[in-house]
Amino acid sequence: MPSGNVPPPTQHPDEPEFVCIPVNREWIPILLGALQPLKYPEYWSGTLEENRGARKDFGLLLDQIMQAEECNMQKCCVEPTIIQRVNPDTGNVEISYDNGATFEPSPNTVQKLIVTPTPPVTSGISATKCDAAQNAQTQIEDWISHVESAFGVATSLVEFATAVASAILDAVLVILSAGELTAAQALIIPIIGAICAAVWTAGESLFTDYWTSENKKIIFCALYCHIGDDGTFNDTQFSAFWHEAQANLPVGIARELFLGFMSSVGRQGVNAMTSSGIAADSDCSDCCPSCSGLWDVYDETHGTITSRDDTQITVEATNPGGNYYVILHTPSADSCCIPLGYDVISGTVTQAGNLSWTTCGTTPVEGVPEHAFGLFGWDQEINYMQVQSDVPFTLQFNFAS
Repeated sequence: MPSGNVPPPTQHPDEPEFVCIPVNREWIPILLGALQPLKYPEYWSGTLEENRGARKDFGLLLDQIMQAEECNMQKCCVEPTIIQRVNPDTGNVEISYDNGATFEPSPNTVQKLIVTPTPPVTSGISATKCDAAQNAQTQIEDWISHVESAFGVATSLVEFATAVASAILDAVLVILSAGELTAAQALIIPIIGAICAAVWTAGESLFTDYWTSENKKIIFCALYCHIGDDGTFNDTQFSAFWHEAQANLPVGIARELFLGFMSSVGRQGVNAMTSSGIAADSDCSDCCPSCSGLWDVYDETHGTITSRDDTQITVEATNPGGNYYVILHTPSADSCCIPLGYDVISGTVTQAGNLSWTTCGTTPVEGVPEHAFGLFGWDQEINYMQVQSDVPFTLQFNFAS
């Protein structure tokens, strides 16, 4: 037996990424016996804490081997039934091995084929993040044109879906050989297949008519308002972009096909598009209203806005029945920003705590905020805020410029 020279692994045996070694069932007891030296402290090197942790992990390893279901043997060694979906909250592609009871990120998507380039602003491809957003927008509009062209050449749904998948790969600058291209299309088509069928059935005019200049601008502004200063998206920024496009684009099958395009390529694909190096001196001045510009009085009865500029809103409380209220909300659950705080201009705020609020992504309900009268930290994105008192008062909410 090795004597104190085996370094403890840095990960626990029940953490992904999982692998499976097919082994005859009769060999399981022999394998368990052969592993017994791992329970002794003399086997391991490292600090005392690392040594103890390794021996504790040995128990986990035994449990995984003895309970095949718990260690996911059924999905490693037996051909599994896999369900794919686009997560409705994140836009990410996910898979399920248990008939939809639980989902996890899919490891087999076209995103793994995309090499994320150096951020365009950092590398000098784009001068500003606005140029980078325009780069991505140009690729998206080219994709729209390719899909429109597919109606004219495809003779079946399969040909149409293949053309749409090829247009997606073109947009994210994935250059593949013929065989690799077919494999990459096969990764995309299951994700967009159902909506492709609906678009194909509806016909070209419905898809083409959807893409007005206004709808294209919604995408462009969603890109710009969430892109990083270096011209790329991280996972959180990509999710915010996806949600804003979903929330602000009119409902329709063309929107769903676009969202499927974005889901299939993910953050990696959009970052490849931002680095395509086409745009210069782009204008994003009409996008991204200031944080203060997003807010309005809830139901027009819970306060009166007396002044507003890019950094503040002054609101006088009203009494719709009972107490005095100031309730402000944004246009939608996914339209959010971070207020910096408020000043009491007149009167007194008498409730415990300083604010009740609803966090970004949750649909607010009048009078029933998600978080009631807690000590709000002024460091999170929200879409609803409420202050009340039993006496009249006026507040000035403050925002970053």
